[in-house]
Amino acid sequence: LMGPCDGLIAITDSFATILFNPTTRHYRSIPACPFGIPKRYRRSISGIGFGFDSIQNDYKFIRISEVYEDYMDKDMKVDIFDLSTDCWRELNGQQVPLVFWTSCSEILYNNACHWFASTDDTIILCFEMNTEEFYHLELPESCHWYDGKSDGLIIVNNCLSYIRYPDPLSDRPAEVLVDIWIMNQYG
Repeated sequence: LMGPCDGLIAITDSFATILFNPTTRHYRSIPACPFGIPKRYRRSISGIGFGFDSIQNDYKFIRISEVYEDYMDKDMKVDIFDLSTDCWRELNGQQVPLVFWTSCSEILYNNACHWFASTDDTIILCFEMNTEEFYHLELPESCHWYDGKSDGLIIVNNCLSYIRYPDPLSDRPAEVLVDIWIMNQYG
């Protein structure tokens, strides 16, 4: 599930997407992205986003994927669907780090989609809907990414927040404490 954005919810399995209005119970299927990849290459969808572009007055879907022939040599590809034109297009010319999925890791806030990504460190990758540009936010220095906890992005008191909590599916016990970093001033 992605959203809500203006009361709309997007339901996706990374390839098929349905835009749903729970109030009216109307829905719309978003066409599959027509862009292929070269033969012998593979694609792995690593990030999906949904939001509203207030300048163009348009809802957009963004899909970030890894395209690779050899697992060690990956290129990132970004595709955008504009609801008003009912078309997919490729976004070129921007370097995008490797996006990785964890539960509660895709969130819309401050007119931008947010995901966890990896450069030299783990960061929060952001995509601004109006400008269609990527930027990133640093994680708090005191967090330890690989300590057996799960990570997520949430909204607390109308602020983007990073949460670390015990992994409910883990076989090894973790601390019972939940850590929450609240970004009082965005950025």
